[in-house]
Amino acid sequence: MSVTAGATGTKAVVAGLTLHATDLGRSVGSGPVVQGPFEAIMMAAGGRKEAVSELSGPGLDTLRERIGAAA
Repeated sequence: MSVTAGATGTKAVVAGLTLHATDLGRSVGSGPVVQGPFEAIMMAAGGRKEAVSELSGPGLDTLRERIGAAA
């Protein structure tokens, strides 16, 4: 399933994931972790596939699937 991000789909993209901004030392959410720089997390949550390469963690495959990004 691919979820369109943007103004209405971002919440669905990140649902059930913990987002950890490694550069800020902050986390939000619950579930498998996706971690990396804050900017890359926000870009990926908004559907920007190119930002996924800067991220890691056990929740990354879920995020990739939701925005249609190749592994």
